[in-house]
Amino acid sequence: MDIFLTMLDKFSSILNIFLLMMDKIFQMLNKFLFMMDIVERCWTIFLKC
Repeated sequence: MDIFLTMLDKFSSILNIFLLMMDKIFQMLNKFLFMMDIVERCWTIFLKC
């Protein structure tokens, strides 16, 4: 039973790390998409001139 609990603990910590990494990746993706959106808008404005 004790072994099972330690395994569960390890698994949950790994899961937490994984979720943190996923969160960071999503934040980076959001920033990237936001930047792309700005670039696209600037480009369309530039083309209209």
